[in-house]
Amino acid sequence: MPSPLELIQAERERQLEKGYNPTYDQKHVRGELAHAAACFAAGTSSLADIELAALGQQEDLWPHHHWHADELIKHSRKEQLIIAGALILAELERMEAEEKNHLPPQPIESQHYVTYDELMHPD
Repeated sequence: MPSPLELIQAERERQLEKGYNPTYDQKHVRGELAHAAACFAAGTSSLADIELAALGQQEDLWPHHHWHADELIKHSRKEQLIIAGALILAELERMEAEEKNHLPPQPIESQHYVTYDELMHPD
């Protein structure tokens, strides 16, 4: 039986075989891969379903302009976590290619992420 790391590596290889390599991923420079990974890891596309919703934040993390939300829900929980790991690897590979090719880092869209202090003291 493959280890969790082997499962993530196999998923990333599947992505690469489909053409989702660091060059292709350069069009996802606004954090889309990381956001999708976060959604797969949490098993939801909305912060409303994550504990941070305690502050009433309804921010949608799912990169709708690149993926249909069905991609998230059609997978088992284990598959979601494997895909999340592979997407994190893809984002790291994309960033590494960006650095290697001396491309200026692209600004990530301004988003407010709730800090622990804000979560514990919402006033």
